[in-house]
Amino acid sequence: MRGPNTRRSRLNACQRAGAKRARTAAASSVATSRSAYVARSRTWRICANAPSSRPATHVAS
Repeated sequence: MRGPNTRRSRLNACQRAGAKRARTAAASSVATSRSAYVARSRTWRICANAPSSRPATHVAS
């Protein structure tokens, strides 16, 4: 009786660890993709604003 139970609990522990790892990996990948997207959008905004803002500053100076 004791053997199968311990084996089962061990299996469950392994599965739990695997699920946790998968969850953390997914969360980290989502976070990295989100940060990359934010950085990209920021650079796009800077690039979009740069041409129009630079001449204005040059004219002002």
